[in-house]
Amino acid sequence: MSIDKINQTRQLVSEINRLHFTFSNDYFETGKVDKINLSRNYTKKN
Repeated sequence: MSIDKINQTRQLVSEINRLHFTFSNDYFETGKVDKINLSRNYTKKN
């Protein structure tokens, strides 16, 4: 694998981690994202 591909992969992983951290913070800490209980909102169809 070339150095360029390795650097691109590192950058991608870094960006994914940043987005995950931001979303997790908004979801768990600030309440900006509404929490949804999927077990109560999901209806199985037969």
